[in-house]
Amino acid sequence: MLDYRLTHSGKTLNLRAPAIDDIDLHDIAHHLGQMCRFGGACNQFFSVAQHCVHVVHLVAQCGGSREQMRWAILHDAAEYMLEDIGTPVKALIREASPVYDDLSRVWDNAISARFGVPICNVTLWDTVALLVERRWLGPHGNTDDELIGRPVTPEERSMVDAAFGVIPWSRGTEANHFIDHCSRLGIYP
Repeated sequence: MLDYRLTHSGKTLNLRAPAIDDIDLHDIAHHLGQMCRFGGACNQFFSVAQHCVHVVHLVAQCGGSREQMRWAILHDAAEYMLEDIGTPVKALIREASPVYDDLSRVWDNAISARFGVPICNVTLWDTVALLVERRWLGPHGNTDDELIGRPVTPEERSMVDAAFGVIPWSRGTEANHFIDHCSRLGIYP
């Protein structure tokens, strides 16, 4: 039974082989809205749902395509079942086993199929969002290079410096904001 997880709506999903019809946008929104970025080590609660919307705004600000914006809002959706695991812990898991990355691919593919949104590379904007969120919300104990595990590129630095700050949404509104942004991008429950 360890291969299954319950969702907020009460569905039981197989972690290794998700049934596409059981993937629910409201569950994704609820779960991501309850997960705090940086493992909770920020000055204020900032949800994974808001982070996904932040990435969408960065894609739009930089002239990315509509398909990139559509994937940007879903790029962390797999975490509704696999959890938001911080970069340092994820790196240790990757050293030990490919299982997390394998499961992430399974879920990304299932989510892509469920909502008809092609998987796009949004890594640049995701990294910039991470750096901007850390700048505004903490934690402040390490350098940007240490945070992402490599030197920040000049393009990333320029984008971080040009990005708008982030103001956390009011608690309890995260799922509704996420669903609203999905709807604006043509992604419906």
